[in-house]
Amino acid sequence: MDGMKVNIEVKQKNLQTNQESILCDQICDLELNDDNYSFSYKEKRPLNGHVTMHGNMQGCTIDRKAEGTTNLILKHQKQTKGMVESIYGILEIDLYTRRYFKKDNVIAVEYDILNDGDILESYRLMIKIRNIA
Repeated sequence: MDGMKVNIEVKQKNLQTNQESILCDQICDLELNDDNYSFSYKEKRPLNGHVTMHGNMQGCTIDRKAEGTTNLILKHQKQTKGMVESIYGILEIDLYTRRYFKKDNVIAVEYDILNDGDILESYRLMIKIRNIA
């Protein structure tokens, strides 16, 4: 993969409460090869997690390390499994990705966290990648 420095902005929106937050707006190393991409960033305060995102045209994986570890596998219009590890142990979660697309310098993901088929939480991640001079 070819690496380059870019500015990455990550916005998250809780689709149930409409609460929005900017998780990242910083210069990061982006690894890009054909349809595959990978980048890491440190979340803004107060979250302070370290996130790595890998993906391609079909979906992505998000790994987050903070107080615990979270691993989400998101694929367009598919139900998948995720994992949350905390001091209380490991919890497997069901995910449904309503929408995933990567086009040019934008990656958008809308996903639900499920419990027995019921939606517990819904989120939208909007990632914008800008070249830096």
